[in-house]
Amino acid sequence: MKGWFLSLSILVFFMLGKVAMAEDLQIEIVAKGDGKIADFGKQVTVHYEGRLTDGTVFDASKPREKPFSFIIGAGQVIKGWEQGIEGMKVGEMRRLTLPPDLAYGAAGAGNIIPPNATLIFDIELLSISIPVSLGQASSNDLLTAQKDGVIIIDIRREDEWQETGIISGAETVTAFKKMVACIQTFNKILCRWFLHQTPQLLSIVGPEAGQRALARRLLKS
Repeated sequence: MKGWFLSLSILVFFMLGKVAMAEDLQIEIVAKGDGKIADFGKQVTVHYEGRLTDGTVFDASKPREKPFSFIIGAGQVIKGWEQGIEGMKVGEMRRLTLPPDLAYGAAGAGNIIPPNATLIFDIELLSISIPVSLGQASSNDLLTAQKDGVIIIDIRREDEWQETGIISGAETVTAFKKMVACIQTFNKILCRWFLHQTPQLLSIVGPEAGQRALARRLLKS
């Protein structure tokens, strides 16, 4: 009996254009899409508007004319986005209603989002791509990504910076001593830096031979 009732509930949700994922996450399909499907590990680009339940808009990408990109499953966004955007098709628009535990929880977010707030997001999926890893990226790939908001961190040794120069716009954190031994405090330094940033992606240029060559190509570009 319970199994029959659960199946009927799920069917009703789909008939209304709504899906329930996790416990309380509500997904309403506002407009259907017919393009590629967003799944784990893919980079998605979206337009969005975020509101509190009283209708207050706290953030939106369209007024800035700058869509937002992230990789599904990489932990770059709140959990409600991870769960609510996976499975979307390009061209699709969804309205996500996120309970606090899938948004910013008891902490809230500064003076913008109060503690334990339920959030509503209207999201339009613009495109899907396969993210380029640093080992596969050309200098043009990284320069283009940097223009789109990707943060490049150059973790080579200081003597290598002096030899080649520093990539324009890159952040620098010394992670290696001589003989390419990783400084133990590097992860702590990087985490402290990362917590104060909101990058779409993170590319790290290290001391390996291939990455040295990549850094030189970037500097020439």
